[in-house]
Amino acid sequence: MTNEPPRIVDRKRVYTGWNKVEVVTVEAPDCGATGGDAAPRRHLREAVEHGEAAVVLTIDRERDVALLVRQWRTGLIAVDAPDPYLLEACAGILDPGETPEETARREAREEILRRTEARSDGVVLAVAPALRSLVESADAPTASATN
Repeated sequence: MTNEPPRIVDRKRVYTGWNKVEVVTVEAPDCGATGGDAAPRRHLREAVEHGEAAVVLTIDRERDVALLVRQWRTGLIAVDAPDPYLLEACAGILDPGETPEETARREAREEILRRTEARSDGVVLAVAPALRSLVESADAPTASATN
């Protein structure tokens, strides 16, 4: 079995808007019936760039509950989901020059009208691995919130 990692051999930007979309050609070992020993194959895939983001799970210590925000999502609207809303932790895309901690605090103020005492634990998540963006955690699950 080969240890060669998949690699992008070609890329083409096909859309720039709220997201950026590229069509990429990935050359990767064929991991089928041969166990990966066959010649590499090329695969066309789409890569979606949503931007660097931060997420904060805010805890109301007085009530001992996590504070979530109800957000509509375009993908759910596009597939005619009966309810286009999701309950989520506060999150948002980093503004230019903004740290993940600053973004997390701003999003908590904007989305749940709370100030947070965020601390960074340096966690990086790939919440949708098919997307190229990572979410940097700017808060521990025990973060506290105040009005």
